[in-house]
Amino acid sequence: MQFLKITYQNNIWKYYAFEFFRQFFFVSGVLIPFFTEFGHLAQSQIQFTQSWFMLWLFLLEVPTGVIADYWGRKFSLILAGVTVTGAALIYGIFPNFYVFLVGEFFFALSGALRSGANEAFVYDTLKELKKESEAKKVFGRGDAFRKIAIGVSAIIGSFIAKYFGLQYTMLFSIFPMIIQTLIAFTFKEPPLHDVEKESRRYLDILKIGVNNLIHNKTLKILAIDSTLVASLAYFVIWLYQRKLLAINIPVIYFGYFTLFLVLMEIIVVIFPHKIEAILGGKKRLLTFGSWGTAITFLLVGISNHPFAIVLFLAFAGGFGLTRQIIMSSYFNKHISSSERATTISAISMLPQFILFIVNPIVGLLVDWNLNYTFIILGITGVFIAIFSQVEEKMLL
Repeated sequence: MQFLKITYQNNIWKYYAFEFFRQFFFVSGVLIPFFTEFGHLAQSQIQFTQSWFMLWLFLLEVPTGVIADYWGRKFSLILAGVTVTGAALIYGIFPNFYVFLVGEFFFALSGALRSGANEAFVYDTLKELKKESEAKKVFGRGDAFRKIAIGVSAIIGSFIAKYFGLQYTMLFSIFPMIIQTLIAFTFKEPPLHDVEKESRRYLDILKIGVNNLIHNKTLKILAIDSTLVASLAYFVIWLYQRKLLAINIPVIYFGYFTLFLVLMEIIVVIFPHKIEAILGGKKRLLTFGSWGTAITFLLVGISNHPFAIVLFLAFAGGFGLTRQIIMSSYFNKHISSSERATTISAISMLPQFILFIVNPIVGLLVDWNLNYTFIILGITGVFIAIFSQVEEKMLL
């Protein structure tokens, strides 16, 4: 019995290692140069690949949930590792738009296989250890390991791109993916604790979550505000490297900008209460995030100075990309505990539906004029901030 406890305890640090290596992509620091210089893709094609990814991620959620239900979460996580390794290989072997679409399908398959399975796996492990109250802390640490992996791999990837070539930032990423897969093989599968099946869980997210959004006016206001700003901030990831290329920043420095972005996200996520106290309340934090995102989009559109990009990553990245995470804690007051997880999951999916449509449009705008695209997105952000209906009393 003591041996089993030790084995289950090992699941936790292995989970941290699994999360670290699954985000250790050397290509993250040079993502846009990889697509444009190695892949010869226009920005509209790049953004289309992301809509394609989102479509398959949505379509595969239920079928892959069946795998977790009937063959176990460990098996699902192993398959997630195998398929993401295959995706990196496909992406790295031949620069072709249609080959990249195949790669994105396998990235989506991996994401769907992992979705929900890793959290359920860890929660049941904690149940066995009678430490389920530590779930929030464990998941928070897992997120921190993912962000650290992005920052570290981005720095290394910039050097790989400089001295080996952009293609190898993707091909060398195969090795961390293999390590992730091997870690999944060593997991000890915990018994189920009367939890909902993964395939059924996803259907409940859609049914219960949407129903709550329709009938709860305050929750609807918060969700719309959160979704719109998150959808805008998403383009930080896909446009800042494009701007770096436009102002002739050497690719070897790209990883440092990515690391700075990740560090800003970590700071905001770790210290939201302190930032609230400095700014004077929850509403002011959200307002600061939405206006900061909008104004820095405009700033990067009219300025070619590298410091403008630093401010962009600090505000649109640090506060914009984390805003939905921070707002999820504000949703709790407006959702019954029995429906909280499914409703918050449903809200987190909303930006994907918007971005599925908007991604190619923004890509076409970038192909037309990069700076005007920043300005258009910034003006959109200004309107979102002006017409926000969020009030302080909704956040208490």
